[in-house]
Amino acid sequence: MTRAIKQIMAGNYPISPQLARYLFKLAGQGPTADVADLPRLTSKETELLEHLASGKSYGQAAAKMGVALSTV
Repeated sequence: MTRAIKQIMAGNYPISPQLARYLFKLAGQGPTADVADLPRLTSKETELLEHLASGKSYGQAAAKMGVALSTV
């Protein structure tokens, strides 16, 4: 937990190993990835990505979405 907090404070975003593997797999597929093969995001997941893409922190996104930081 301490390491994750230090990473966040340094501007890094800790992600789970499962998510990292999935993202690397997608990146390796290049433009040939079929959109139909991708998992569908829920409206909350999409909302979170929009907040993060606009530069909000995890804490700010959680506050905007009305959920706990641990949920984000």
